[in-house]
Amino acid sequence: MEDWAKDLSDNLEILGKARHPAEGWDTAPYAKWQKKVIVDENKQIVDSLMVRLNSTYEEMFLKTAGLAREDYEGQPDSAVWGQEIALAYAKADQRAYDRTADFSIEPDRDDPEALFVVKWRTDVEGSTYIMGVAIPITIVLGTAARYMGSNLLVKANDARRKNPRADSPATSGEGGQTRRLAAAGGR
Repeated sequence: MEDWAKDLSDNLEILGKARHPAEGWDTAPYAKWQKKVIVDENKQIVDSLMVRLNSTYEEMFLKTAGLAREDYEGQPDSAVWGQEIALAYAKADQRAYDRTADFSIEPDRDDPEALFVVKWRTDVEGSTYIMGVAIPITIVLGTAARYMGSNLLVKANDARRKNPRADSPATSGEGGQTRRLAAAGGR
């Protein structure tokens, strides 16, 4: 095992206290995860390891693939999902690292089971992590409708459908492909 992977257990307690209170991490109604990343001198992620994930993530993605939380925590994405899905996750992780945050809708915007995925970078005591959440799009749209008014939301959806972002993982196939592959064999 790599030295940095061994150090994760030391960082978990610090990170948990600094960024995520213990209560609520495992009971959130949406999938949450945290990965530690190793970055080279060119600021490219060269490796990552799943640090922790919540029970909703386990229910949504792991159990449907016949896996448990223990099968993923402490492992790279490729050990659980294979190279193709791991590559798609690595690209999204890199975008989150470069931009400090990355947003996508997977698999596609009109799918009622689509997920609004947000990943962001956080640095704690010399270590870099990619945090993520996956929220069902129906929850996001319902919340937006309550706060913005349904007319505004309908107009925004219409405008988005007419002019989708070409670089979005959801429209380019990258994120959507990941979700479809995950549904077929695991996330």
